[in-house]
Amino acid sequence: MAQAPIPTQAPIEAPAPIQALEESASELRVSTLTLKDGSSILSNSLEVNSGEPHTLTCTSSVSRPTATIIWYFGGQKNKTETTRTSTFTFTPDYSDNQEQLYCKAFNIQSESQAVSSNLVSLYVKVKVANVTLKDGNTLSSGTLKVTNGVSKTLTCTASEILATTPTITDLTTEKLEGDHIKYRCTSSQTRPVAIVTWKLGTQILSDVQNTEHSHGNDLKSVTSIVTFTANRTGNNKTIQCETTIPGQSNLSKAQDKMPVYWPPSQPRIMNDSFPFLEGQTGKSIYCSSSDYGNPTATATWTTQYGTPDSADTRKLRLPKLTYQVDRSPVKCQLNNLFTQRKGLQIQSKQYLLQVEYSPRIQILVDGKQVSTTTKDEGQTLSATCNATGNPNPVVDWLGQQPRGPTLSFDDIDRTDHGRYTCKATATSTHYPSHNFITEEELNVIVNYAPDVTVNVSSRNPTENNTLTVKCEPKGRPTDYHFSSIVHKWGDVVISKVLNPTNGVKEVQNAQLQDSGTYICEANNGIRDRSKKLDQSGNNTVNVKGL
Repeated sequence: MAQAPIPTQAPIEAPAPIQALEESASELRVSTLTLKDGSSILSNSLEVNSGEPHTLTCTSSVSRPTATIIWYFGGQKNKTETTRTSTFTFTPDYSDNQEQLYCKAFNIQSESQAVSSNLVSLYVKVKVANVTLKDGNTLSSGTLKVTNGVSKTLTCTASEILATTPTITDLTTEKLEGDHIKYRCTSSQTRPVAIVTWKLGTQILSDVQNTEHSHGNDLKSVTSIVTFTANRTGNNKTIQCETTIPGQSNLSKAQDKMPVYWPPSQPRIMNDSFPFLEGQTGKSIYCSSSDYGNPTATATWTTQYGTPDSADTRKLRLPKLTYQVDRSPVKCQLNNLFTQRKGLQIQSKQYLLQVEYSPRIQILVDGKQVSTTTKDEGQTLSATCNATGNPNPVVDWLGQQPRGPTLSFDDIDRTDHGRYTCKATATSTHYPSHNFITEEELNVIVNYAPDVTVNVSSRNPTENNTLTVKCEPKGRPTDYHFSSIVHKWGDVVISKVLNPTNGVKEVQNAQLQDSGTYICEANNGIRDRSKKLDQSGNNTVNVKGL
């Protein structure tokens, strides 16, 4: 047993007269302790016999309230009771030699201020159980042959002291696979010196360093340190220290369970539903490994989507699946005590999530995404229908030849004005009943210079009646500017009205000289194929006399 610390001896006070104490109702502190062996007050040492029970008494001075007495043996508390006189019976073993014993008492003071008895060291006497007589290494029998005149040496050995339970100490806090592990075992005091054997499970360990220590009465103890490399095959096996002396039939042993920590294997991402389908909910992926290590690893994820499961971080719960999730990268990393201590990153390969979805269409004109495009008659138009999807779609402009993703006009005409439909179609072997068809329209507006018509209220009006000349253009856009209405007779210009309001000219009380050709010029800002802006039309009027 470990040697107890030598307590500080409290000053001894003369006990108060019994009568005075009995008459007082006030508290009275414990002041002295007396340690006795039978009727004898003990000094600083005590001889006892190994294996024989021995009883000591510890008596406190008169106190109020009654004292609490604590016995210490080998540095450990062994007995506590509230009484004025306490007895302690123990059976010493040879290994208790030089161990220390004492008692403490306290009442109104705290335990840390307890009064202590004197410290007693044990001298444990061991009876000779047998004597061995040897001639060298040979046990002597009833007859010993000697040679006249030749000296002979015999040895006589008193009784052996058998090994008792050793103590085992773990010198490595965390046992990481591949690290060197150390345990220390200290044998009891024996005669002769003990033999120490180390085992891991049933395997005998050989990398052992032993140090002998000498004690009184020819007793010896051994400190043994074993070193070995931690391996997962040794996880939770028993590390055992066995001690014995030659001829001892029973082994004395101490043991400890040994956990070994190792890293997880490289994970991979698993899922039974790949590929997913857009619109699905409640889906998840898993960071799977053939060995999650010890302790069992947790996972961290590198991804834009999903949330680790609160109960098992190796599961990643995905949000409602959309086209944005498709082909998004994801990785997982397994972590445990081993990877943290060693600074390891054990990661899966990058995986691309697979989500099948209906095609998404972009219509591009001049490199820009549009739903409507405007061209002037005579210009070129090239519209490209781009479609992305999983599975990959096939793209066509409906009703157009040749088929394909490009709608093209080299010399667009007003008759090409209208809506054109791009259709993207895909087929899935995983989801054959799902509709993987998307259509988008392109509105093509074709602007052109107007065709101008001149309408008159009458081509053969009678004199003195009103003649109305009206300019009526037809083009796209329909926002017209009327430049002029010109009245001519043959090649002679009779009159010219600039910017006529709404393209109308009225002639009040028409006369014969108002006969002739009326020419209207108008535009809508679009030039014709010959790049001319103003477009014209005409009509002829013949005024009749009365």
